[in-house]
Amino acid sequence: MEEQISKSAEQVEQQWHHVVTVDDLGGLKRKVGVTYDADAVKMAFDKAVDGMGKHVMINGFRRGKAPRSLVAKFCAKEIEAAAGSMLAQEGYFHAVYEHKLSALTEPKVENPEFHTDGTFTCEILVEVRPSITPIGYIGMKLSHPPVDPVKLATDIMNNLREKFANPQEREIAAAGMTVVVDYEVVLEGKELMAHKGVPLNVSSQGRVALGDAHVAGLGIDGETTAHMVLPAEFQEHGGKEADIRLKVRQILENSPPTDEELASRNGLGSAAELNRLVQQQANNEAGKMMRQYLEAHVVDVLLGTHEFEVPEEWIERESQYLVKGLGISGEMDENTKNAVRDMSQRNVKRSFMLDAIYDAEPGLKVKTEEIEAFLDKESVERALPKSQLKRMLVRQGMMDNVVEFIKGKKIMDFLISNAEVVAQGPEGAPQKA
Repeated sequence: MEEQISKSAEQVEQQWHHVVTVDDLGGLKRKVGVTYDADAVKMAFDKAVDGMGKHVMINGFRRGKAPRSLVAKFCAKEIEAAAGSMLAQEGYFHAVYEHKLSALTEPKVENPEFHTDGTFTCEILVEVRPSITPIGYIGMKLSHPPVDPVKLATDIMNNLREKFANPQEREIAAAGMTVVVDYEVVLEGKELMAHKGVPLNVSSQGRVALGDAHVAGLGIDGETTAHMVLPAEFQEHGGKEADIRLKVRQILENSPPTDEELASRNGLGSAAELNRLVQQQANNEAGKMMRQYLEAHVVDVLLGTHEFEVPEEWIERESQYLVKGLGISGEMDENTKNAVRDMSQRNVKRSFMLDAIYDAEPGLKVKTEEIEAFLDKESVERALPKSQLKRMLVRQGMMDNVVEFIKGKKIMDFLISNAEVVAQGPEGAPQKA
């Protein structure tokens, strides 16, 4: 942008006389009006002819060697289009420079016209950065994250016990067990289907998901009958009620291992070591969950106290990114469309809000040493030499992403550390955490 603005200034010295106006169309929309006098138009045409003459081929002349008069005659339409584009672009850069126009969307040129008096006019539509004056971001009141590390540790341990449970054979089926059954589907005395050795979980009501048959209390070789409405897969029988004859062949119950057995099966020396590692994992997960909760709450508070618009083009772009990231394919229903749009709008507003706070707090500026420290850590985690990692990030155009990541973390660290986190009391009254 600086290079483009400097070119505009250079052309002003060449007497590209212009008039640029900026009209507020409401919200973030701005209309830039551009007018160039006849002398500027002539200079633009001369420049366009020179540029075209370097590449055009005209019969009887080598490439780039045709006289300017012939180039102007044979390439009149292309030269006019090039001159118009040049003037519109220069006018836009003047608007950015002279009116401090902070445009966020691609400029759209409308109504370009060369007039009979030799002048040129056009209009350029853009959306600009929202004006945000951040307030109340120091000392925000945030509710304490509803995260319980003790419960997380219990859940992790229970999952481990379930994962490493040993199935034991039982004599009588009961809720929570698994029954292995043979069954057949019979309609009007005719067998439609039969399967053997099918494992089914017994629900808390003592039933299995096969005609809702009740199996609790049955022993090995115990039999029961249930009914089911046949699905459409049964073709001409679909929708009819059939009998299910079920016979129990095996009854299994998962026997959870002791803590010592769990420790041994995970290569650890003792139950105490297992519990320590589980608690450490629970604390790590709790920390991440608390941070995510507080960040979301920070954004809720900020967006709730600052009203501003964001460019529709940015919301649409974020929506496409979200749809791709979520793996959504095909036509979305209205509820999904609305949810994606709401999330996209929130993400875009979040970005502008945090940028406004970043600009308001000089101490948040990302320093070179912070970038280097980040690269040091990443090089260790990726097992790559730092120089190689840096070259890769530069080659992939990812260094800006690194800066944005550090910037976002610094802003959130600043906001959360300066917030007041309160817990809910027994009657719902806030209490200082």
